[in-house]
Amino acid sequence: MSKWETEHHFVSWLRLCPENRISGVKVIGKGRLPTNNPISIALQIAASTLRLSKTYLGAQFRRFRTRLGAPIAIQAMAAKLARLVCRMLRYGMKYGDQGAVFLESQRRLSQIKQLKWKAHKLGFRIVQAKKQEFLRRLSGS
Repeated sequence: MSKWETEHHFVSWLRLCPENRISGVKVIGKGRLPTNNPISIALQIAASTLRLSKTYLGAQFRRFRTRLGAPIAIQAMAAKLARLVCRMLRYGMKYGDQGAVFLESQRRLSQIKQLKWKAHKLGFRIVQAKKQEFLRRLSGS
């Protein structure tokens, strides 16, 4: 793994990074570079199987897929998997899955933080309701 300076160079060598054709400061084209590298193909197959996985990476893939579409999400997750493989091989790191619940809780905390920031910017203050009071209001009693 010493052949590549960083993990990003490794991903670029696998041709899993986006190709942006830039002239001056203007992006004149986007796309992905074609490849027949067996490692790239294996990572793309592994990324596409994450759709039904109940892991952190599976949840991340499903978020990418809803936002970007399936082909781009597969490429993005293949690049993410390549970075993980590079770290494991270069530094001997072990991958510990945190689970899909962890990703959803982090996303929820991020949304709450963003809502509080927007409310503060508009001159409001958000106070978290107690769970029982919230459920009572929802039921209408």
